[in-house]
Amino acid sequence: MKNFRTLLETRATLQDRRERFVFVILRNAISLVGIFFLGWSAQNLIVLYFADTLGAMWALVTGLALNFPEAKAQTGFFERLNAWGTMLFVGAFLIAFMAIPLGMPLFIYLMLVQWDWRAALSDTEFVFGIVLIVVLSLVGMLRHYQIIERLTPDGSNVKHDFGILMTRWVIVLILIYLMGFVLGEWGAYVMVLGYLAATVASEIMPERFVNLFGRGDTKRGG
Repeated sequence: MKNFRTLLETRATLQDRRERFVFVILRNAISLVGIFFLGWSAQNLIVLYFADTLGAMWALVTGLALNFPEAKAQTGFFERLNAWGTMLFVGAFLIAFMAIPLGMPLFIYLMLVQWDWRAALSDTEFVFGIVLIVVLSLVGMLRHYQIIERLTPDGSNVKHDFGILMTRWVIVLILIYLMGFVLGEWGAYVMVLGYLAATVASEIMPERFVNLFGRGDTKRGG
C-alpha cells in the first residue's frame, strides 16, 4: 500500500512538471511568434526584457526594505508614509546604480546597431510593454512585501529569486559579448532566444539554474 501511494505521488509530480514545462514553453513562445511572424522588433523586445529584469529586482529589493525595522517602527500615518517613500526611493536608487554595469553592454550594442529610442516610443506595443512592466513591478513589490512580512527576511526567497534574475541577465550579457557585437542587428534575435531559454530553465529547474555560475545558498522559503 505504501509503495502504491509512493507511485501515485511520483506520477502526480511528473505530471505537474510536464504541465508546468508545457505552460512555460507556450508562454515564452508568444515572443517568438511576435518577432518572427508579427513583425515585433527584437531590439525593442530585449530592451523590454532588460526593463523587466530591473523592475523585478526593484520589487524584490523594495519589498525587503519595507520590512526593515526602521520602516515598520513608524506608527503615525505621515511617519509611515515618509518611511515608505524613503524605502521606495532607496530601492529605485540601488537598482538605477546596478543598471549601469548590467545595461552598459546592451547600451553599447544598441548604439552600434543605431537603435532609435524615439521610434521605439512611437510603437504602441513597446509603450504598452513599459506600462505593463511598471504595473507588474508595483504588484510584485507588494507581493514580496507581504511574503517577507509573513516569513521574515531570513526565511524568504529574496536571495534565491534575486540570484535567478541576475543569472538570467548574465546569460544575455555573455551572448552580447560573444555574438551580439559580431552579428549586429541579428544579435538581438540571439539575445531574445537566450533570454527565453534562460527563463524556461529558471522556471523548470530553478535550483540548478541559480547555481549555474557557482554554488550558493538555494534555500527556498514556504
